[in-house]
Amino acid sequence: MLISAGAAPKIRPELTKPDDMTWRDFTIRLLHIGAELEHGLMVQYLYAAYSLGGDHLSEADQEEVREWQDLILTVAREEMGHLLTVQNILCLLGGPITFERENLPWDGPFYPFPFQFEPLSRASLGAYVFAEMPGNFETLEKLYQSGTTEFDRLFREKDLPFIEELAREWVTRGGAMPVGEVYHLIHDILADPTKIADADFRGDSYPMQASWDDWGRGYHPRPDSPSGEPAKLDPNKANVIIERVATRTQALYAIREISGQGENPDLRRPANEEPSHFERFVGVLEAFDKKVEACPDWSPSRLVPCNPTTGEVSDPLHLPTGTTLIANPVSAKWANLLNCRYRMLLTYLSHTYRIARLVDPDEPNLRGAVMHRIFGEMYHLKALSGILVRLPLTEDPEDPRRAGPPFEMPYTLALPPDEIDCWRLHQDLVRTSELICGALLGDREALEMGPPEGEAYLRTLRNHDQQAIAWLDTVIAGLIANGGRHS
Repeated sequence: MLISAGAAPKIRPELTKPDDMTWRDFTIRLLHIGAELEHGLMVQYLYAAYSLGGDHLSEADQEEVREWQDLILTVAREEMGHLLTVQNILCLLGGPITFERENLPWDGPFYPFPFQFEPLSRASLGAYVFAEMPGNFETLEKLYQSGTTEFDRLFREKDLPFIEELAREWVTRGGAMPVGEVYHLIHDILADPTKIADADFRGDSYPMQASWDDWGRGYHPRPDSPSGEPAKLDPNKANVIIERVATRTQALYAIREISGQGENPDLRRPANEEPSHFERFVGVLEAFDKKVEACPDWSPSRLVPCNPTTGEVSDPLHLPTGTTLIANPVSAKWANLLNCRYRMLLTYLSHTYRIARLVDPDEPNLRGAVMHRIFGEMYHLKALSGILVRLPLTEDPEDPRRAGPPFEMPYTLALPPDEIDCWRLHQDLVRTSELICGALLGDREALEMGPPEGEAYLRTLRNHDQQAIAWLDTVIAGLIANGGRHS
């Protein structure tokens, strides 16, 4: 039985809106919340995944932990698809897109648990299961009550009470709820023509929206449609769902798809279908339990801190509660480089929603070039994260703690109103990256402190930056010659 059987907090919100908002405005607000949730979960999953590993693990444990890392990174990739699909629905409603999220530890309505970067632990896995779970705790217990496997029994008797106890304060104090509950609310509003009229939908935004053609490299697309039959999927590979929407029916289908991929409310799927995010995290939690039963002090993670920060977004002498300063100056430079590339990624993402694709997909255009840059930034974030989890946190050579990727949000993600200034912003960010690379390459002590591949990576990155600056110079010159318009 659950710890609070018969008295679990209610976590599904009522379908109400503020009196000072229209239904369209309220729906756009909820979609902004959904986008922020997806972004926040994505980077927290990335931090947890990159924390995994270390020399303290046996060879067998390292192999198992690598499998966990691959699984969590798969979920993070799929969250990116959810984030982009939400942007597409915002476009359909004529609302502003958003790639924002909170910058530091925080908690608030609709968020499933307090936002923070932390190494993977049983508690963080429990939080991820809660974020992705279907319905409330009573519903979940009933779904697992009929299960006869040892996996079902262990989850019902051990993990479910642990997760409920973990989430009790979040639910009662802050109104926390699984992410799927927000999408159920959005779906109910969109489905009601008396709340969202057909005239509220901007079908002409379709060409500006993200699509599978943009993002499908190396992943399996969602092969079915609102009226089609689902095809078999590889359960071990990311299935990045990115739905373009031009009608109410397509918007409702998109919401059901991204919500279902996270929570999978039926739970009992055929063996050939992909596991939901909920199921994936439950599987890792069960494996984690087996490890700590054999060795209570066992940890799969490196000694990375919670919420590392460079201090650039706040006063280093008065850091927000719960953050950890990256005090080693060399590690801080690497962290600033990651923050710069993270800002570049988010800025490129925002800009794609201004640049329409050409009708002929084989004809090169600036949107395609920006998409190429986005994929490059994803690689750089992975490479830099892998370096930062091995760099020292402090200047004390006896301190075993490592730095970790801070993923700090920039002061703004708003694009300049003039198109040419958007490209100048890209140029500023690339030049900043080039300067940081140059500073690290010019410091022999810094290079010796870093991993063996660090110097070669920096030289390659600086070379790419120099090529990018030359390309941006050409783009800006073309805009000037055409009166600020793309050719």
